[in-house]
Amino acid sequence: MKEYLGIENPISDFRFTVITMNGEYCAEVSRVKKELKFVTVAVLLCAVLLALLVVPLQYALYTTLLLFTRDESTSLLQTLKQHCLQNYGRFFVAGMLVTLLSGIVGVFTLGIGAVIMSYMYRMVPYLLHDYPELSAREAMKISRQMMSGHKWELFLLDLSFLPWILLSIITLGLGTLLLVPYMQTANALYYED
Repeated sequence: MKEYLGIENPISDFRFTVITMNGEYCAEVSRVKKELKFVTVAVLLCAVLLALLVVPLQYALYTTLLLFTRDESTSLLQTLKQHCLQNYGRFFVAGMLVTLLSGIVGVFTLGIGAVIMSYMYRMVPYLLHDYPELSAREAMKISRQMMSGHKWELFLLDLSFLPWILLSIITLGLGTLLLVPYMQTANALYYED
């Protein structure tokens, strides 16, 4: 039988092949895990950097449109300099708290809780602008009280923008350049009421 197969011990040769293939497989899995860790860290770092840049611009837009609804002349750049960079820490903390809370609740409620929480905390940026002495948590608490019983109204307001959102999709996103300020102005007017 040994002469027929041309191997001294077919069983031991088989074991060696499996161990070698297993070792190569393990090395490949280990390399992929390292690459995934690197990608995960890179994505998280990019997300944090993006948040650090987007938060002041987002709050500058909210504040500019709020001042616009009050007939106060201002520009986005002027608002960014005067209001947002001074209060950057409060804006950033509030934005991160709302995002984290909405995300955590959204995971456990299949997204419905995140939508409700987004309406619950919709007035936070305006409160932070109007009341500089408020902390992020206090602004969130006041916003929650303000929106108690009014979330459905704001949902219907947002629903009225659905045709515009669909039109923006058809224009490959170009319509959002006009739609986002329009929607945020509507939110600022809702806050004023």
